[in-house]
Amino acid sequence: MKALLTILLSLLTLSAFSQNSGFDDTVKYIKEQSVDGGELDFTKKLDNQSMYLYDGIAYSKKDYALFLWGAKVKLLGIKSKKEAIKLREEITGKELTEPEKKALSNGFAFDPNKQ
Repeated sequence: MKALLTILLSLLTLSAFSQNSGFDDTVKYIKEQSVDGGELDFTKKLDNQSMYLYDGIAYSKKDYALFLWGAKVKLLGIKSKKEAIKLREEITGKELTEPEKKALSNGFAFDPNKQ
């Protein structure tokens, strides 16, 4: 639970970034920080447990990382889950599977004010 709280709090960090930068800068930041252990490379930040449970849904580590990524890019100013999915596919160079899209979409729908 402590790890989940840490991750959720990290989602809230740098949220002012999108308010102080242009959209192109935000997209550039997202692209740079989503790889190689960057701030948005949540796969590197999560513990090595096999499943993560959030809001009654069990996620694999990879899918939970996508959940967190979706929540974070929304906070940074990405306006739609369709745009977020397209951006993620551009970053990784591959099309997301349906379960990956669902995890990212669930994260994009996350509202930290309802917690």
